[in-house]
Amino acid sequence: CVRSVCCLRLDSLERRNRAERVLDDGGVATRRWYLPLINRHPAFLGIQHRPTPVANELAERLLGVPFHLDLDHVAQAAVVAGLSSVV
Repeated sequence: CVRSVCCLRLDSLERRNRAERVLDDGGVATRRWYLPLINRHPAFLGIQHRPTPVANELAERLLGVPFHLDLDHVAQAAVVAGLSSVV
């Protein structure tokens, strides 16, 4: 259960996806940020909007990892090990 997260900006969509897989394999819950973007949300598809290139780029690279006061050393080590193997 991810109660509180630290949002990380990785350098590419591929690296974000790889980090997500590695952390998941290690039992670490993650959260993708801004997905779907509001301009791509089904409820808003018919509404005109301006281009959102910065939001599009960020949405592909952000990943939330556990970060809270109750995160024990074992869980911290799992996050660090997973990320270290990817970045």
